[in-house]
Amino acid sequence: MNYGGPDVIDDSKRSFIADLNLKAGMLCIKKSDFTNAYKFIVHGISYLSEDCWTEQYELSLKLYDAAAEAASFLQKNADAKSYTDVLIENAKSFDDSLQCKYFYSVQKSLVDMPLKLSDLYLLSSL
Repeated sequence: MNYGGPDVIDDSKRSFIADLNLKAGMLCIKKSDFTNAYKFIVHGISYLSEDCWTEQYELSLKLYDAAAEAASFLQKNADAKSYTDVLIENAKSFDDSLQCKYFYSVQKSLVDMPLKLSDLYLLSSL
């Protein structure tokens, strides 16, 4: 499905392939396979058109949201911030950007707050 890239695919099929990549990525997220989820989702983003935020808003929203989530879990801080920034810039409402902001802020707070050994013990006992 992903061989050849978006430049080789007919424009009418690009949205369909982006959606297939989103679905594959979301299945990977449900199975906690964030590495493959991230690959599928980023590949799906590459199939979006240049005016995706006007022509393919829902698909773009879902792909960028999922990309930020997967990048957060993989601790790809710069990528998570980049996808979050693009989504926030193009979101039509606060609610559309809320989940993305949540994943990024949780991930950022975990990176900024080093855990002590005692914290790990407390977390493991939950």
